[in-house]
Amino acid sequence: MSNIENLWLEFFFDILIFCLLIFIELRLIIFVVDLDLLERKIREHLAQEKDLGESVGGSGHLGYQSISKFKMQTPEIIKHKNMECYEVMVRYSIHTESEFSYATEDEEEVFDYHTSTNEQKYILDKNLNIIHSESIK
Repeated sequence: MSNIENLWLEFFFDILIFCLLIFIELRLIIFVVDLDLLERKIREHLAQEKDLGESVGGSGHLGYQSISKFKMQTPEIIKHKNMECYEVMVRYSIHTESEFSYATEDEEEVFDYHTSTNEQKYILDKNLNIIHSESIK
């Protein structure tokens, strides 16, 4: 190959790489996600699904469930049913307290409440609507 052919070949590959980088960057710009809004949507879903807040058991005893140690991984862009979506893994703990969790005036010992650690996978569309969720643990 001559020097001119080599220069054209190098030029062609440089342009190809440049176009590829622009495509990747544009795709990332299109899929910039508001992480605060994403977390709020997932927390709202969990609050409904796990029935968080104050509740009364079958025996009439009061209880309260809350969420803590919420950690959300960085969303990944995936294909789901021919749509580009976000896949997010979330870890959290659910605390269940009851009126029996606390010592009375006569008791010295304070009882600990029940805690369960969970991991869940979410798939959301571009508008952050939850399409699918499944428990991993």
